[in-house]
Amino acid sequence: MKTTKIFSAVTLVLLLLVLTTFTYAYWAGDLNVNAASANGQTLTIGSGENVKTLIEVTDVADTTKLLVPVDRVVNENQVSSYTYDYKVNWYDADDATVGSLEKTDLIVTPVLTITNSGLTAEQILEMFTVTVNEGKAIPITLSGDQVNVSVVLTFKNEPASKAIYDKVVNGKLNLALTFAVNPEAPTE
Repeated sequence: MKTTKIFSAVTLVLLLLVLTTFTYAYWAGDLNVNAASANGQTLTIGSGENVKTLIEVTDVADTTKLLVPVDRVVNENQVSSYTYDYKVNWYDADDATVGSLEKTDLIVTPVLTITNSGLTAEQILEMFTVTVNEGKAIPITLSGDQVNVSVVLTFKNEPASKAIYDKVVNGKLNLALTFAVNPEAPTE
Protein backbone atom coordinates (compact mmCIF):
# COMPACT_ATOMS: atom_id res chain seq x y z
CA MET A 1 0.00 0.00 0.00
CA LYS A 2 2.79 2.42 0.94
CA THR A 3 4.71 1.53 -2.25
CA THR A 4 1.61 2.16 -4.35
CA LYS A 5 1.14 5.62 -2.81
CA ILE A 6 4.79 6.54 -3.39
CA PHE A 7 4.63 5.21 -6.97
CA SER A 8 1.42 7.18 -7.61
CA ALA A 9 2.92 10.38 -6.20
CA VAL A 10 6.12 10.02 -8.26
CA THR A 11 4.10 9.25 -11.40
CA LEU A 12 1.90 12.29 -10.82
CA VAL A 13 4.92 14.58 -10.33
CA LEU A 14 6.56 13.25 -13.51
CA LEU A 15 3.33 13.67 -15.46
CA LEU A 16 2.99 17.28 -14.27
CA LEU A 17 6.62 17.96 -15.15
CA VAL A 18 6.20 16.55 -18.68
CA LEU A 19 2.94 18.43 -19.27
CA THR A 20 4.42 21.68 -17.99
CA THR A 21 7.45 21.30 -20.25
CA PHE A 22 5.37 20.57 -23.36
CA THR A 23 2.94 23.39 -22.58
CA TYR A 24 5.80 25.87 -22.17
CA ALA A 25 7.47 24.67 -25.36
CA TYR A 26 4.20 24.96 -27.30
CA TRP A 27 3.51 28.53 -26.18
CA ALA A 28 7.11 29.70 -26.48
CA GLY A 29 7.27 28.30 -30.01
CA ASP A 30 4.10 30.15 -30.97
CA LEU A 31 5.15 33.59 -29.72
CA ASN A 32 6.08 36.28 -32.23
CA VAL A 33 9.01 38.16 -30.75
CA ASN A 34 8.53 41.03 -33.23
CA ALA A 35 5.05 41.72 -31.86
CA ALA A 36 5.94 41.94 -28.18
CA SER A 37 4.10 44.54 -26.16
CA ALA A 38 6.52 46.11 -23.72
CA ASN A 39 7.54 49.72 -23.39
CA GLY A 40 10.87 50.39 -25.08
CA GLN A 41 10.47 47.33 -27.32
CA THR A 42 12.41 47.09 -30.58
CA LEU A 43 10.13 46.10 -33.45
CA THR A 44 11.29 44.76 -36.81
CA ILE A 45 9.05 45.04 -39.85
CA GLY A 46 9.60 42.52 -42.63
CA SER A 47 8.38 42.94 -46.15
CA GLY A 48 4.64 43.06 -46.58
CA GLU A 49 3.82 42.44 -42.94
CA ASN A 50 2.42 44.70 -40.24
CA VAL A 51 3.72 44.43 -36.71
CA LYS A 52 1.06 44.75 -34.01
CA THR A 53 1.53 45.38 -30.33
CA LEU A 54 -0.99 45.73 -27.55
CA ILE A 55 -0.51 47.84 -24.45
CA GLU A 56 -2.86 47.26 -21.54
CA VAL A 57 -2.92 50.63 -19.87
CA THR A 58 -4.36 49.31 -16.60
CA ASP A 59 -1.29 47.08 -16.19
CA VAL A 60 1.62 49.30 -17.19
CA ALA A 61 4.93 47.80 -16.10
CA ASP A 62 6.93 51.03 -16.12
CA THR A 63 4.75 53.11 -13.81
CA THR A 64 2.50 52.79 -10.81
CA LYS A 65 0.94 56.20 -11.30
CA LEU A 66 -2.78 56.52 -11.92
CA LEU A 67 -4.00 57.91 -15.24
CA VAL A 68 -6.42 60.78 -14.57
CA PRO A 69 -7.88 63.59 -16.72
CA VAL A 70 -5.55 66.49 -17.53
CA ASP A 71 -7.12 68.96 -15.12
CA ARG A 72 -7.48 66.42 -12.28
CA VAL A 73 -3.84 65.64 -11.41
CA VAL A 74 -3.54 66.49 -7.71
CA ASN A 75 -0.47 64.59 -6.48
CA GLU A 76 2.71 62.85 -7.60
CA ASN A 77 0.97 59.46 -7.87
CA GLN A 78 -1.19 60.68 -10.75
CA VAL A 79 -0.41 61.55 -14.36
CA SER A 80 -2.54 62.69 -17.27
CA SER A 81 -0.52 60.84 -19.92
CA TYR A 82 1.71 57.83 -20.49
CA THR A 83 4.54 57.78 -23.02
CA TYR A 84 5.65 54.60 -24.79
CA ASP A 85 8.89 54.54 -26.76
CA TYR A 86 9.70 52.07 -29.54
CA LYS A 87 12.66 51.48 -31.82
CA VAL A 88 11.61 50.23 -35.25
CA ASN A 89 13.67 48.52 -37.98
CA TRP A 90 12.56 47.73 -41.52
CA TYR A 91 14.15 44.78 -43.32
CA ASP A 92 13.33 42.88 -46.49
CA ALA A 93 12.51 39.24 -45.83
CA ASP A 94 14.75 38.23 -48.79
CA ASP A 95 11.71 37.38 -50.90
CA ALA A 96 11.97 40.47 -53.14
CA THR A 97 8.49 41.69 -52.19
CA VAL A 98 9.79 45.16 -51.32
CA GLY A 99 10.86 45.82 -54.90
CA SER A 100 12.70 49.08 -55.49
CA LEU A 101 11.21 50.89 -52.49
CA GLU A 102 14.06 51.82 -50.14
CA LYS A 103 12.78 54.84 -48.22
CA THR A 104 9.25 55.65 -47.13
CA ASP A 105 7.19 56.62 -44.11
CA LEU A 106 6.43 54.44 -41.13
CA ILE A 107 2.71 54.30 -40.39
CA VAL A 108 1.62 53.75 -36.79
CA THR A 109 -2.10 53.14 -36.36
CA PRO A 110 -3.43 53.34 -32.79
CA VAL A 111 -6.79 51.89 -31.72
CA LEU A 112 -8.18 52.48 -28.23
CA THR A 113 -10.75 50.17 -26.67
CA ILE A 114 -12.16 49.68 -23.19
CA THR A 115 -13.01 46.04 -22.57
CA ASN A 116 -16.49 45.09 -21.42
CA SER A 117 -17.65 48.72 -21.53
CA GLY A 118 -19.90 48.89 -24.56
CA LEU A 119 -18.44 52.34 -25.28
CA THR A 120 -18.14 53.42 -28.90
CA ALA A 121 -14.88 54.58 -30.45
CA GLU A 122 -16.28 58.13 -30.49
CA GLN A 123 -17.05 58.04 -26.76
CA ILE A 124 -13.54 56.78 -26.00
CA LEU A 125 -11.91 59.41 -28.23
CA GLU A 126 -13.86 62.15 -26.43
CA MET A 127 -11.89 61.21 -23.30
CA PHE A 128 -8.51 60.02 -24.62
CA THR A 129 -6.05 61.04 -27.34
CA VAL A 130 -3.14 59.12 -28.82
CA THR A 131 -0.33 61.12 -30.42
CA VAL A 132 2.40 59.42 -32.45
CA ASN A 133 5.70 61.33 -32.79
CA GLU A 134 3.93 64.61 -32.08
CA GLY A 135 1.96 64.16 -35.33
CA LYS A 136 5.10 64.31 -37.49
CA ALA A 137 5.95 61.95 -40.36
CA ILE A 138 8.33 59.13 -39.48
CA PRO A 139 10.79 58.50 -42.35
CA ILE A 140 12.23 54.99 -42.42
CA THR A 141 14.88 53.41 -44.65
CA LEU A 142 15.03 49.77 -45.73
CA SER A 143 17.86 48.04 -43.83
CA GLY A 144 18.76 51.44 -42.36
CA ASP A 145 19.08 52.76 -38.85
CA GLN A 146 16.39 52.19 -36.26
CA VAL A 147 13.83 54.96 -36.01
CA ASN A 148 12.46 56.10 -32.68
CA VAL A 149 8.71 56.22 -32.25
CA SER A 150 7.07 57.93 -29.30
CA VAL A 151 3.41 57.21 -28.54
CA VAL A 152 1.66 59.40 -25.97
CA LEU A 153 -1.70 58.41 -24.50
CA THR A 154 -3.45 61.34 -22.80
CA PHE A 155 -6.59 61.33 -20.67
CA LYS A 156 -7.84 64.69 -21.97
CA ASN A 157 -11.46 64.90 -20.73
CA GLU A 158 -13.50 63.47 -17.89
CA PRO A 159 -16.27 61.03 -18.81
CA ALA A 160 -19.43 62.87 -19.88
CA SER A 161 -21.65 61.13 -17.32
CA LYS A 162 -21.53 58.87 -14.28
CA ALA A 163 -22.70 55.96 -16.45
CA ILE A 164 -19.72 56.41 -18.79
CA TYR A 165 -17.40 56.93 -15.80
CA ASP A 166 -18.54 53.59 -14.34
CA LYS A 167 -17.85 51.85 -17.66
CA VAL A 168 -14.35 53.34 -17.82
CA VAL A 169 -13.53 52.45 -14.21
CA ASN A 170 -14.84 48.89 -14.54
CA GLY A 171 -13.21 48.23 -17.93
CA LYS A 172 -9.64 47.82 -19.07
CA LEU A 173 -8.21 50.49 -21.37
CA ASN A 174 -6.26 48.90 -24.23
CA LEU A 175 -4.09 50.69 -26.75
CA ALA A 176 -3.39 48.53 -29.82
CA LEU A 177 -0.70 49.72 -32.22
CA THR A 178 -0.05 48.54 -35.77
CA PHE A 179 3.32 49.40 -37.32
CA ALA A 180 3.56 49.31 -41.14
CA VAL A 181 5.47 50.98 -43.95
CA ASN A 182 3.72 53.04 -46.60
CA PRO A 183 4.27 51.09 -49.84
CA GLU A 184 3.44 54.01 -52.15
CA ALA A 185 4.53 57.40 -50.82
CA PRO A 186 8.26 57.72 -50.17
CA THR A 187 9.43 60.55 -47.95
CA GLU A 188 10.93 63.46 -49.87
